[in-house]
Amino acid sequence: MRNLPVLQDFLCDPEAPCCGTQTCARARIRKHFEGQIYGAFPQKYLVKEYSFRNLERDGSTPSSADVFEIELRVLLLDEEFSRFEDDEREFPVRILATVPSLDAFSREPRRALLGPNFYGNHSVTSNPQVHIDKEQWVPPFTKGWLESDDEKCAAEYRAWSVPAGHGSRGFAAARWPLGLAISEGYAVLTFYHGDLALDDPSRCMKQTLTHASLGRGALCAWAFGIQIVMDYLEEHDGAAKLNVDPSRVCAFGHSRNGKAALIAGAYDERIWASIGNCSGCMGAAVSRGKSGEDIKAIVTRFPHWFRPEFAQYSNAEELMPVDQHLLLALVSPRAVLICSAFEDTWADPRAELRSVLATAKLETEHGSEFSQKRQDSSCGNINLPECGTFVGSTTCAFHVRQGKHAIGARDFKIFIDFLSQLKSC
Repeated sequence: MRNLPVLQDFLCDPEAPCCGTQTCARARIRKHFEGQIYGAFPQKYLVKEYSFRNLERDGSTPSSADVFEIELRVLLLDEEFSRFEDDEREFPVRILATVPSLDAFSREPRRALLGPNFYGNHSVTSNPQVHIDKEQWVPPFTKGWLESDDEKCAAEYRAWSVPAGHGSRGFAAARWPLGLAISEGYAVLTFYHGDLALDDPSRCMKQTLTHASLGRGALCAWAFGIQIVMDYLEEHDGAAKLNVDPSRVCAFGHSRNGKAALIAGAYDERIWASIGNCSGCMGAAVSRGKSGEDIKAIVTRFPHWFRPEFAQYSNAEELMPVDQHLLLALVSPRAVLICSAFEDTWADPRAELRSVLATAKLETEHGSEFSQKRQDSSCGNINLPECGTFVGSTTCAFHVRQGKHAIGARDFKIFIDFLSQLKSC
């Protein structure tokens, strides 16, 4: 089994005196992810609330929930964006928030699940009041991204060409079991990841945030969307309006959005917990010794997800100074859960488990210091655990279920079971 990079590898910077602390190591690890793999978040930007609507309940709305639609406007101010016109530097981010009703629950601020969606907020619910931007590009339906019992909805969606039409309302609702989350007392916040970066190489690289000249990948942009929502909750009275506790927000996502959720958790320390569901290559799975999708495959199909420099590691994973267990380590000591499926061989559950076990070995001391033990960094030959069990540690855990690459109610139940066992402080 191939050895993984360990913490000591990042304690000495040849260009500067080393402080020899975890802070130094974290900064250098993050620098590698930002500079060679994903890109960095913008540093100077403004977020303002453009509109806030309380939507009327319909048959798709859980009876004990309130639904809100918030449109934010984001203005990019970093020097790297100075060449763009003002209207090119501003873009909307639309949030769909389904929150426990104050009439049905206590007035205590609620925990929240926050994550991007693939096809627009209108795909999450059939509520006819949810905004559809008919000029917005959405990707064509990909078979296998929905649960098998959604074939009727999938067929209806395929009948519509992009931009999305009203026929696509709620077609992905089975992937967003809002009623389950509400019944457990959790709010659910989502936004279309295409508001930040369209999931298409030519379109993405022409957008301001992910322009080809800047080198920022779409995964970073989608993760930045999570940070923008955190900004709204913390700094723009959003938490009070939605009755959400901003210190108990879990970033989550499935597949490529799961990668983005883990990046957000690594980059934004305000995020309470991070969950990657079937996140696979360049999500939770370590690249060294991985089967299924590898770096060459992912940069060939999805070059717009990464910085251009990342392609140099195709068929050369051993040369990467970092691997994905160190992305999870950047989330630590905050909680992280990696969920997988036995039949998701492209994502490689064993590589995801290996990442979790390697991260768990970087034990925390008083919530601040990693263990610096080099031994067992490879984690040896490992077998997947039984279904329904969490392995790793209380705050860095792995779960595998039966089935394929998908997300639905059973996964949300796993998420909530994990989050509910975390300490409240």
